Formats: sequence, structure tokens, C-alpha cells
Amino acid sequence: MRRVFIYTLIYNFLYLVLFPFILIYVFYGAIKNGKYRKGWKEKLTIEVPERVEGKVLWVHAVSVGETILIVPIVAKIKEIVGEKVKIYFSTTTYTGNKVAKERLASCVERVFYFPIDFYPFVYRLFSKLNPDVIMVVETEIWPSLLYEAARKKKRVYLVNGRISDRSFGRYLMLSFFFKPFLNFYKRAFVRSLSDKVRLMVLGMDEGRITVTGNLKYYSTLIQASNVRSAIVRDELMIDEKEKIVIFGSTHPGEEEIVVWVIKELVKRGYKVIVAPRHPERAMEVFNLIAGAELEVSLRSKGAFKGDVLVVDTIGELLKLYSISKFAVIGGTFVPVGGHNPLEPLCFSVPVIMGPYYNNFRDIVEYMKDFIYIVDSPLEILETVERLSDKPVDWTKLLERLSSIANNVNLVIQEIVEDLLEE
Repeated sequence: MRRVFIYTLIYNFLYLVLFPFILIYVFYGAIKNGKYRKGWKEKLTIEVPERVEGKVLWVHAVSVGETILIVPIVAKIKEIVGEKVKIYFSTTTYTGNKVAKERLASCVERVFYFPIDFYPFVYRLFSKLNPDVIMVVETEIWPSLLYEAARKKKRVYLVNGRISDRSFGRYLMLSFFFKPFLNFYKRAFVRSLSDKVRLMVLGMDEGRITVTGNLKYYSTLIQASNVRSAIVRDELMIDEKEKIVIFGSTHPGEEEIVVWVIKELVKRGYKVIVAPRHPERAMEVFNLIAGAELEVSLRSKGAFKGDVLVVDTIGELLKLYSISKFAVIGGTFVPVGGHNPLEPLCFSVPVIMGPYYNNFRDIVEYMKDFIYIVDSPLEILETVERLSDKPVDWTKLLERLSSIANNVNLVIQEIVEDLLEE
């Protein structure tokens, strides 16, 4: 512990030296574009959340992405522990803070901004909040926080941990420094075997690391479980016998590539839904498809009329997947990196993707038996025709979806047991 104390001292000395420059950068950002304006009293621990009666779980998620990922897990933990445990939730960014307040109002005592990782600030927060268990979402290594948690014998969990290529290179250069702090985590639940190996290379004990897969897909499962396809069909006035192909989250350049495919699908008896990633592009897409001599309607106008429905509303893509026979994922036919293929798979809808799916390589690999990678628009047609004549065995898919849920339950169970331990 003495070596870690010295490392923490050096780290905080550097923080003290650099602090004036950090403030200049922050004030510049606040004046120029409004960044960093919110939450400074909490970041400097002028205002600090105080502990109430009962055990305390502190959950930290940096930004909006991590917040959305962890919301259903926090809600499930709260459902289990009830009033025995009070949950506090911190974020670093304004958007993350806003989303947490909107989605966790009934689950948490307070949403606050994460303090600057300078020991006097961290010490003040711990002295007031005094959490029993801390849950950090994705890979955050805050030396002052981890040191103080270890000093006060508080348990810290890393959830959905990952080490990117870029971060790994930086951490590796200072692995001697990070090693003791990494081993202050009681358990690291990580996305992949690659992340586990990288943490081990950086010095974390293997016994502390559990591979759970990417937990962000759990929120997709929860949302999908609340969708009723019969209600969606009634809203759109679509008969159950209608065969629908949906092009989800398309980007500029993709609609031009696939418009003739859409025309061919219509000729073969399919109805088509096109959902641009950015709804403000809906009229542009509408005009493009109408120019191909197809009858087009807009979702905001109500029922599905004609050959093609263009989605100009927000937040409906998941439920539209539920009534589809095939789903073509946008952002994969232009170099964007793709979008979440698990959304249609939750409804046993075969997925077709182009070659640019690097943002979702993990889930594509995991669900490779149900995701069909094509190199050209012509192959979209060929794949639809081939699968129309060959029913898919969904047994293995259901097993894999269950595995995602089971991995989340593993995380929840260990944290809940720790919280309720007398």
C-alpha cells in the first residue's frame, strides 16, 4: 500500500501543477461553445451528496452512451434491493447527467456530477457519501478514487469493461503505475477475451476478471420485450400476411445504392420500410424513392399506404423491426461502421449487412449464423430470395439471447449479494 500511496501522491502533485492549465482549457470551452458549464459545484465538491440511512451503491457512467447502457441494470438492482439500498448516480457530461435524471428518477436518490479526480475532492465526497459499493461503467481508471476506496475498504466493480487499441497503448507505457490501481477492483466484468488479456498484461490478476460480453445489448433485449408486433401492425394498418423488408438507419449515399433493390422487392410482392438514421433527411429519401416511380408514404402521416414507407419519426425503429420479414442494416454499405443488428434479431428477423460493420464486429461474430454479410446490393436480393425458400432454425438464436441476459444476471447477482451482505 505504501507504493500506491507514493504513486497517488505523485499523481496528485501533477494534477496540482496542471490544474491552472486545465481551468484555462475549461473556461475557454465554456465561453466558446458552452461546454463544461454545468455541474462545477459538484465537480469541485462545493456541493456533495450526503449519505442517507441504509446501504449505498454509487454508480458512475461517464457519458450518455454508458448511461443508457447501465439504466436497465440499475433499475433491476433497485427492484431487487428495494429500500435497503440507496443508489446514487454520477456522470461526467451534461448529456449523460440529463439522461440519467430522465430515466432513473424513480430508482436513484440523486444524480450528480463526478468530482475531479484530485484527492482532496475525492476525500470530501467519500467522507459525505461513504458508499458501500461502487460500480464503474466501462474502463475508467481514476487513481485517487480507487486509492480512497481501497483505503476505506470499499468494493469497486468495473462493469462492461473494455480497453481500446488506443487506450491500451497509452496504459501499457505506464503499466507499472496502473497495475496496483487495477487490482483495487474487486471484479472486472469485461466485454471480450481480448479485453481480459489486455487487463492481465497491464497487471490485473486473472481471478478478478470475468468475461460477460457486451452488456449494452441487454438494454436492447429489455426494450424489445415490451414491443407487441400486433399493435404495431394495427397502427400501420398492415395485414399479417404482408411481407416487409426494412432498411434501418440508412445514411447518405446508401439510399441511392439500394433504390433499385427496393424497386425489385416491390415487384416481387414485398412492402418496404426505409428509416433514415437522421429523420430530417426523410423528405430527401422520400423524393428519391418517389422518383423511382414507387408509391411512397411518410410515417408521420399515419398508416402505411403504397409500396414504401419512409420513417420521419423518432424512436420507432425497434418496433418496426418486429413486423419485418428481413432487416437490412444501414451504415454498412458506406464506411460508417453500422448499427445494432441485435434489434431485429430480438424478433427472430434475419439480418443483412454490408461490409462496413466494424462498430458491431463483436455481436456480428456472436450471431454469425443469423447475420448475412453481402458485398453488393444485388446480393441483398439474392439473400432475401434464398432465405424465403429456406426457413431459419432459431433455436440457437434463442440460446444466445438467453446467454446475454444470463451474463447480466451474473453481474447483478454478485453486486446485489455484496450490497446485502451484513
